[in-house]
Amino acid sequence: MTVRLTAEWALWGKQPGTRDGEKVLACSEGKVGGDDFSKIITRYAPGTSTELPQVTLSWFGGDASAHLGLAVQEWSDERDGLGRDIAITRYFCVPYARAAEGPVSFHGLYQAFAGCALPVAG
Repeated sequence: MTVRLTAEWALWGKQPGTRDGEKVLACSEGKVGGDDFSKIITRYAPGTSTELPQVTLSWFGGDASAHLGLAVQEWSDERDGLGRDIAITRYFCVPYARAAEGPVSFHGLYQAFAGCALPVAG
């Protein structure tokens, strides 16, 4: 059985060339907003490893609003205002109830999102 999921997403990192801290740089327009993504990403952030990419799994919400989350942290080609490399995080989430309708694994989610560059339209 194939389960079709619609994901919401956020792009987290620093603005290139600035001394600003990390923040939501862009996000989808859905039920989960930028402030929500900021709280979720910082809650599950493992810190920046020197070995990237790094994948983190998460969950948030409850009952009908429960979601599964997958964050992929990797190096960008950009540097901040101090000349340091910038790590970016692509965060994706899907409704748990919809994912529970069939066999959906975190590995399957990772494969589905691995090639998704953010931001994306829609």
